Amino acid sequence: MFKPKYTLTNSIVKDLTIISECKAIISRAKILPSAEIKLKRQALTRMSQSSTAIEGNQLNLNQVEAIIAGKTIDAPDRDIYEVKNYLSALKYIEKIVKNKQKITTKTILQIHKYVTQNTLSKEQSGCFRQGPVYVVRHFMGLNKKVIYTAPPAPSVLKLVADLVDWINEIKTLDIRPVIIAGVVHQEIAA
Repeated sequence: MFKPKYTLTNSIVKDLTIISECKAIISRAKILPSAEIKLKRQALTRMSQSSTAIEGNQLNLNQVEAIIAGKTIDAPDRDIYEVKNYLSALKYIEKIVKNKQKITTKTILQIHKYVTQNTLSKEQSGCFRQGPVYVVRHFMGLNKKVIYTAPPAPSVLKLVADLVDWINEIKTLDIRPVIIAGVVHQEIAA
């Protein structure tokens, strides 16, 4: 069974408290519907841009906003697909949450399929990887150093299944959603 290892430092607890206080203020705020729509759109744009930038996407906020608005932009197809895919994955996740569906391994693979459509081959999109993954740091284009080795491919199905079991079990545990999100992100991204 998956048992996450994390430490809550005083600094993290302070930040979580600030997040909770901000959430409470926002929840009680009376925002005009037009302002709410604008704020949600800005948040979606920033979230989409920063999340895809982590993977090397070069689109700026204005370009991402244009994609969200359904406009055509002059940029590499891969970068455009990554943003569109991210938005599709968010809609799928929103539907899962709205319908209070249980998260399954199939859910994770469907999210992967949304995120990788047109950026990976059809054989790889929405499937568990078949080979090794390494994160390599390059030093001035010369020396390369492996800084992270992912678990072996044959272990991935079991690791994801264990994580999914934990996600579905945590409803009985007293773990704040932001901690759960952090653990899941760490495990999925690793």
